[in-house]
Amino acid sequence: MADLKPGDFVTLSVGGVPYTTTVLTLTSFSDSMLEGMFSGRNEAKLDEVKGHYLIDRDGELFRYVLNFLRNRTLGIPEDFKQLHMLLLEAEFYQIGPMCEAIRELLQKPDPEVIEVEVRSFQDFDDWKGGTWSKAETISYEKILEKWKIDGQNETLRKVPCLVSIIDNLHASSTPPSSRGTEYDILRLEVLERAYRQHAYTPEEFNRLKLFQEIGRLGFSLKATETHWPRPIQNYYQAKWQQWIFTRV
Repeated sequence: MADLKPGDFVTLSVGGVPYTTTVLTLTSFSDSMLEGMFSGRNEAKLDEVKGHYLIDRDGELFRYVLNFLRNRTLGIPEDFKQLHMLLLEAEFYQIGPMCEAIRELLQKPDPEVIEVEVRSFQDFDDWKGGTWSKAETISYEKILEKWKIDGQNETLRKVPCLVSIIDNLHASSTPPSSRGTEYDILRLEVLERAYRQHAYTPEEFNRLKLFQEIGRLGFSLKATETHWPRPIQNYYQAKWQQWIFTRV
């Protein structure tokens, strides 16, 4: 290997994917495979034509290894699905702190989720057809909202504005969907009039109150999505909104 200085730039070909960085970055963790490779302790395979140092590993995952060398923190997307594969790469490169950070993530439980969905429509007949008439021709009392709330049975029972609804549904002939234990997933499906002229839904489904009570349980809003009514000739499609709350 040529006599390389810490500030020199080198190009690695990892599984055929090229990466350019400095010797200082690659040798930032002592006793790592890369530190040994670029300090002369270990043999380095060089492509004499391209001048690339060759490493037969996962080229796509190496970006996370390189970023850890640069930043000393594990920068991965929240929905990253290859932690076990990345751990194998970190172990290969013998980067101890990176291995520890990945193992900590693998030991964390999956976040608990509460999913809230509401669909607005004119009446049952229109709902079955997936459309509703132009809003200006409808009295507000005819606009309905169908709520669907999914979450752990035990957790939803701690949301004050849902307790009476859960109890009423269990007492009815059509109880909420559940597999029967306090840890199972519970689905609430309730149909309510929107009362839009008063800018609020009925007490049980006052949206702000519901979200505040979910927040007090340690949940935070993770994602939201809205599909607004789109005119098709003389009809509007049903409005659909969704909120996803999570806690770890």
